[in-house]
Amino acid sequence: MKCAVLIVSGRPQLLGDRLGESDALVASWLPGTEGDGVADVLYGRRPFTGQLPVTWPKSQDQLPIKLGDASYDPQYPYGWGLTTRTEVPAGGAPALRALGIAARAVAKPFAEADHLLLTGRYGAVVEKLTAAYKAA
Repeated sequence: MKCAVLIVSGRPQLLGDRLGESDALVASWLPGTEGDGVADVLYGRRPFTGQLPVTWPKSQDQLPIKLGDASYDPQYPYGWGLTTRTEVPAGGAPALRALGIAARAVAKPFAEADHLLLTGRYGAVVEKLTAAYKAA
């Protein structure tokens, strides 16, 4: 029997060596009172398409973890995600390349804001996110 672990939380959870005991890991975050969106992907009615909005650390010793640091070695990096979508988006490969370039340009300020949030520098977080949204 296949085992899919569903994590319902508002932040990444430390998983340690338990990953090898399951066939799949789904971070549903806080899906609301009904959870239809999670059930839809688990039962194959909708494709998995999500990406992590934060870095998922391997251990508490890595906190705070910042994208771009020389020691950056997370369990799952910022933006990690798999998809079960089989259709190719309109525009094909050129559109995917353009989206990848745009995503890399926009991801850095959000990763920096994530780090600032972990260090308690809330004013700097607001400034970083405001600048990122204006640039996007």
